[in-house]
Amino acid sequence: MDTLILFGSARKNGETHKMVSYLVPLLEGTVTIVDAYRIKGISPCRDCRYCWNHPTCCIKDGMQDIYGLVESAQGIIIAAPVYFSSAPAPLKLIIDRFQPYWAKNCLKKQPWEKRKKGALLLAGGAASFENQFKGCEIQYADVFKALGVDSLGTVCMSDTDHRTLSTEEKTKDELVNLANLLNM
Repeated sequence: MDTLILFGSARKNGETHKMVSYLVPLLEGTVTIVDAYRIKGISPCRDCRYCWNHPTCCIKDGMQDIYGLVESAQGIIIAAPVYFSSAPAPLKLIIDRFQPYWAKNCLKKQPWEKRKKGALLLAGGAASFENQFKGCEIQYADVFKALGVDSLGTVCMSDTDHRTLSTEEKTKDELVNLANLLNM
């Protein structure tokens, strides 16, 4: 299975990166990582609504490569820290440019011919609290709906300001289980 990981962490060696690094070797097939913080040449959505009547975005920039990766992937994983219950801004920039998929699949009711598998990897610096990841889970569920992705699970790790994946056996087990589901 070819998997696309939309990676939205500013910290190259933070806990989100460690979760991705732990998961990738467990996945079968090719894995491509789009690093939202380090990719250049993507403009924000202008809400021009061109995609309402055309199958593509009118902005021709670095998103064209990402569109190709989305379309060819059989699996999509979003891996990001949670910033005020939402996606980090560079990842949100990419998400907002998925409007052509939203227009096709949600507005025009033309679903993907073949559904994709998906998962979320979420990290929160704060100590665990109720609904810590809920805002992102809702947001990313809408992204997955537009991209034709069936989510197979979410792995959340809180208190990453004080804890590290290397000591979190439960989180590592969840990543292994998630990889097994994605590889089926």
